[in-house]
Amino acid sequence: MRFYNSKTPLLKLKIRVAKKKDTGLLAALGRKTFYQTYAKSHSKKDMSCYLKENFSKKHILTCLQNKNNLFLIAFINDIPLGYAKLSAEKKCPALKKANAIELERIYVLKNATGKKTGTALMKKAIKIACKKKCAVIWLSVWEHNPKAISFYRKFGFRQFAVTGFMLGRIKRKNFLMKKNLAALS
Repeated sequence: MRFYNSKTPLLKLKIRVAKKKDTGLLAALGRKTFYQTYAKSHSKKDMSCYLKENFSKKHILTCLQNKNNLFLIAFINDIPLGYAKLSAEKKCPALKKANAIELERIYVLKNATGKKTGTALMKKAIKIACKKKCAVIWLSVWEHNPKAISFYRKFGFRQFAVTGFMLGRIKRKNFLMKKNLAALS
């Protein structure tokens, strides 16, 4: 499977909704981007366990077939750069009864950062959330990921709670961040 590299000539970035045929691509892209983001901060055993559980083709196919999930894949020259996953399945207790959607994942390959891929995926995710008439878009981010936290803040996300996140055998602390969409709809 080919992924983006810095020698790939830049043409127009395209984002499309993933389909069942993208199962293998999403599994590989998910494993690679998650590993690039977190491997230096977590043990090999914890990473291996998490990747196996969350990025198997079977798990990704189940997620794709769930009508509450929507995956977006970003491409340049038909080469994948990153992806995002929106999910209306999980309810966030801290948001009470707000009509909310979770931006469950947004990852870009390390060598494709700085190409506005994350920005394009975020804008598309917010646009879709507005189209679905969601009042809030929310996400969870590891407390020790200042680059991601800064990125989310640029889009108007603000921290509203703290939660736990299991990566392997260790419970990490994540910040919950939200963006109110009522004014955008």
